[in-house]
Amino acid sequence: MKKLLFSSILLASTTFITTISCKNIKPVENNNVVNSETNQYFQQKFVNKALEIKKIMREFNEKYYLFFQEYSNLATLFSELIVEQSIEVLKSNLQKYYDLNFNIENANIEPFSKSLFKLNWLIKTIISRLSDLNFYLENNDFDKNPTKLEDAKIEIDKSYDEFIFNKNYDLKIFEEETPPPLLNVIKLLKDVLEEIKQGKSEGKLLKFYGDYKNAKQNIYDNVNHIDLDKNFNIIFTILNEDTNYSIIEKFLKLLA
Repeated sequence: MKKLLFSSILLASTTFITTISCKNIKPVENNNVVNSETNQYFQQKFVNKALEIKKIMREFNEKYYLFFQEYSNLATLFSELIVEQSIEVLKSNLQKYYDLNFNIENANIEPFSKSLFKLNWLIKTIISRLSDLNFYLENNDFDKNPTKLEDAKIEIDKSYDEFIFNKNYDLKIFEEETPPPLLNVIKLLKDVLEEIKQGKSEGKLLKFYGDYKNAKQNIYDNVNHIDLDKNFNIIFTILNEDTNYSIIEKFLKLLA
């Protein structure tokens, strides 16, 4: 199998050919034509879109990756503090707050808090799928001597469905069984960011932050000096910055 190597763009493979008779020339030329057309189709169908996705997701990560880090730690740290409390009424109050804001299995979870949980899940999923995409671009194989362009196109189209977009893939947050294509994830990511932006305009971000300040009054035992203010302040700052939602428009163009 012949490796198609990538840096930022696809490089067409070349073959040094030594011929000993005229009979060998035509088949080689035909194969070279198919290889060239295969590479061109792969570039136009797959690589160009992949690079576009990667460019926009780098910008997204600059805005939201720190949210992912801090939010991912938050639920764990809060759980540890609940367990540590020795005064039952304080423990109960913290547990109620936790269930309303961080327990996704709770049917009564605050809608805004659920949107934050969804955002975190989608970022985690995209990180994983971008890693898969990079691995594919660096290691994909095609037939050494494809005889039909259509066969090569079928293989490329399958890869497109797997990594880029599949119109028949119904992605459900928290329930995905097979790795989703990136644009399918980005479509939901756009929707969730719009939910959070709308919630912010309705004062729900301020309520989320205020509820935490009230809940932390119930923290009495804290032997490890866990500082949740750091996590909440970073999350609030990121979500409260209007310019961070400009990525929604770029997602719309990407999905068009």
